[in-house]
Amino acid sequence: MCPSYLIISINKADATHRFIEWMKRDVIDGPRLIPYDKAVNEAVENDQWRGTAVMIYEDRGKTVFEDMTGALASFSPDEWLTLAECDDLEFIGYNDCVPYGQVLVIGNGTIIRDFLSDEQDTACNRNIGRITFEDDRLFSSWNDAAYYVDSFSDEMTLPGEVDLLILRR
Repeated sequence: MCPSYLIISINKADATHRFIEWMKRDVIDGPRLIPYDKAVNEAVENDQWRGTAVMIYEDRGKTVFEDMTGALASFSPDEWLTLAECDDLEFIGYNDCVPYGQVLVIGNGTIIRDFLSDEQDTACNRNIGRITFEDDRLFSSWNDAAYYVDSFSDEMTLPGEVDLLILRR
């Protein structure tokens, strides 16, 4: 599996606008409302992703960008700070085939937690800060990040519909 999520504490319309501006890529499609279970079919053409694809929806008062293609894992903490402005933001994800795990938490324009574990490129690994989820034990491997990501997705209420956004790569 390789789920990843960008979560930002502003409404969906403002978050979507800010995200598109921040990505600095042409919009290929969307955002347009579609059934959640049709998103992959809509984002793929001839067995290839049509571009950088995200599903956008609201959950527990925050806007969630569910990264379908893995493209969001390439951004640095400083780039995420730019997107966050003064709002709370998390980028969380993992890929159990690499293996790789990331938890980046920004609050009020400050990085609170920056964890990255990439077994293929250990020179990139980071482990700075702490969040309350880690009260018992600090993250130390990609698997800890995966547990955090899975805990987030387990608490989510999956939407019936999402906004699909596809950007040029």
